[in-house]
Amino acid sequence: MLQATNRVLDKARDLTEKRIQTLTSESELDRLVNRMAPPPQEPPTPGSSSTSAPGPSASTPGP
Repeated sequence: MLQATNRVLDKARDLTEKRIQTLTSESELDRLVNRMAPPPQEPPTPGSSSTSAPGPSASTPGP
């Protein structure tokens, strides 16, 4: 029973080491970073509706 457990643990360790080697290869690491990092946000353009306050409209009198 103990020998079987040791074989299972050895196999798990081998698979884990192989996976770590795969993950640390340059292309796999780049893919993971790209997948986990949020996409870069573009800076807002001047006058865009999301960053500027609405200007006075013709129907709304100004102060």
